[in-house]
Amino acid sequence: MFRSVVVAAVCAASLFIARTAGAVALPTTAAAIQEAFENVRESLANLLTAKDERRIDELRFRINTYRDILRFTATEIQDVRIQLGALEKPVIDSPEAAWRTATFDGLDTTAAFVTAEQAWLDAEESILSLDGIRDRAGRFQAWRETVYRRVTGPARELLLVRRQTIIIDTATGRLKKIADDVKRMQRARVRGVADLAKQLAKAEMFIREAAGLEDAARRMVTEYQSGYLSTGATTTTSTVPREPPAPESPAGTNMATSTASTTIPVIVPPTITGLVRASLEKVREAYRLFLEMSTAVQRLMQ
Repeated sequence: MFRSVVVAAVCAASLFIARTAGAVALPTTAAAIQEAFENVRESLANLLTAKDERRIDELRFRINTYRDILRFTATEIQDVRIQLGALEKPVIDSPEAAWRTATFDGLDTTAAFVTAEQAWLDAEESILSLDGIRDRAGRFQAWRETVYRRVTGPARELLLVRRQTIIIDTATGRLKKIADDVKRMQRARVRGVADLAKQLAKAEMFIREAAGLEDAARRMVTEYQSGYLSTGATTTTSTVPREPPAPESPAGTNMATSTASTTIPVIVPPTITGLVRASLEKVREAYRLFLEMSTAVQRLMQ
């Protein structure tokens, strides 16, 4: 009897360790698209604010930098198109279906704009001046922050939300399997299992909170798509009804502005990106607990 209990305990503990191994492997495609977007923004800002070094190759350097920015932007558009097209098809005649059609049209138009800009640069390269390339890059930056952002921003947000849904589903499945392992160890009377149960409860709380934040982000996406449909907007990039996003805040963070006599609280509304990031942090906390539990089980087996 004692031998069977020991064998059961060892098997349960080994299975637990196997389930928690590699717990931090998460999908990153949507995040990579967002990171690429921020990198291009930074490159454009650097191009516009860099001081003239008066080097012989200064003009060549700026032209090549601008050419790279155009190439990266074209790649961004293609990546968003591929990832958006890879999602499951929306319900016919739904707000999301209408929004997706308009977004694909907008991506086509922005891609054509970038292609035209690349052709212009090739044609005008030999007669460009430092002021000329700076002026052109400044206008392109303004286009990216308005027209381009109105087209690609909501698409990137949708991809982030869908990615987070997969992450939470994966974490929830892992949580259930680990919970089963903890129950097996409880039946096998593994010492220290009570502490594991407490950590498991905390991990479950983090995942539940992550799911709540993800649900809020998903509802914001749905509300935007429904609002888009009601505006009757056309599919051109200049009419996509979206303002630049508000400052990011995971859940309506209270900020404050001070005056000479009083402090006035300012409520910053949550954004889709902020909610997804907050949700991801909750999942990471749960995975941290999974790994701590795995380490504790390994010590118990020694």
